[in-house]
Amino acid sequence: CRGMTSGDVAVIGVKSTDPDMVALLATADLPAGATIFITDNAWTGYELKTNEGAIKLDVTSAIAAGTRFGFDAATNAALPLSDSWEKESGSLALSVSGDNVMVYCLEGDGSKQFLYAVLIQSDWYNANADSSAFSPNESALPSNLPDNCNIALNSNKRNWWYQRTVSGSKTEMLNAIADPTNWASDNVAFDLDIGPATATNSPVTNSPTNPPTPNVSSICIASLLSMVVAFL
Repeated sequence: CRGMTSGDVAVIGVKSTDPDMVALLATADLPAGATIFITDNAWTGYELKTNEGAIKLDVTSAIAAGTRFGFDAATNAALPLSDSWEKESGSLALSVSGDNVMVYCLEGDGSKQFLYAVLIQSDWYNANADSSAFSPNESALPSNLPDNCNIALNSNKRNWWYQRTVSGSKTEMLNAIADPTNWASDNVAFDLDIGPATATNSPVTNSPTNPPTPNVSSICIASLLSMVVAFL
């Protein structure tokens, strides 16, 4: 793991509508020589299942804290390093019915150090030594992950993205990202507005470049809120 620990990488976007995408944020400097893995295999509480897929990124040059990067299956994707991932095993294919995304690295003894975990369209399941108890849409939560290094986004939506500006320390960033109220979702595909790499204390904002069109009720609610604020 080259010194990487839980939360050094956070998930800030998951798109299961083809082409799949997993957007990441480095909350700490990631060292050259490290290897980062992404899998949609379920964690049973004891091991990762092997019925889905995993990909890996060899970090050839250090990635600065505040950098957004990740995997995007789209051709000519704008997400940095999206074309640098290699197949590790199986086939990474996020289910539109819900799936988990685990980000991890390997210690010298081969054990997994989980960095971040996301589950969409469900809540975390209890650990079970019987791997057949988990469907492809279910997963337990790795016990080594702190509360601010995982999130369960359980509304029935295919695509999720973190939509708030992040600045401050690693802990402050992780706390904001782990708050479900700071995420937006839709069944419509989206592309994150990926800007240049930013330093740890600079704002990092995710804005879909083709966000879903808000419905009339949403517009009315927003207008009413604006009116209330104006009269306060």
